[in-house]
Amino acid sequence: MSTNKEQSFVAENGITLGIIALALFVVLGVGLPRWVGDSDSHSGVKITLPETLSGGYKPADKKSSYDLDVIKKQGASEDQLDMYIKQNATSSKTEDRNVSDALGFSMATRTYITKDMKKSVMIRAFAGDGSAYYGGGEVSKVGDNVCYSSADQSTGQTQATCSHASDDLTVQATAASKKDAAKYADEIFDKLA
Repeated sequence: MSTNKEQSFVAENGITLGIIALALFVVLGVGLPRWVGDSDSHSGVKITLPETLSGGYKPADKKSSYDLDVIKKQGASEDQLDMYIKQNATSSKTEDRNVSDALGFSMATRTYITKDMKKSVMIRAFAGDGSAYYGGGEVSKVGDNVCYSSADQSTGQTQATCSHASDDLTVQATAASKKDAAKYADEIFDKLA
């Protein structure tokens, strides 16, 4: 018979325990093929993301992707832009290295923007099956993608992340809508598969 103390612990920590369990499933789903020597896996291959995406998207880690006049009109200096670009590139490289070191497979992360900086898409691609990944929010299927969307509590803006996965390659795209996220997850998956 369970006590109130045990029920309270489960109630208070249920979400945390669920997240830990989900993370364990993702780690096993992604890492297990590598640990058992899956010879067809992309895990030993370095993943390189393209320089552009369709629709005029260019990498946020390249100065040539920005319109300096727009930057200045928004009250930012060229030095601030340079610092932002450097931080963006460093953050992506650090995440890629940490994931690769921890889980043993190649990962690449890159953010792409339109010239006017009104739209962006973040891409994560890794050599493993991430089809079990779930980031919270409303879940749906869009084509070959599993997508979820959520709203930022402070701004009310929504964003969507869609994952296109096979046994040894996963591409996740985050954009303003599920339609865009699914489109770019498919586009990158097709280029890398």
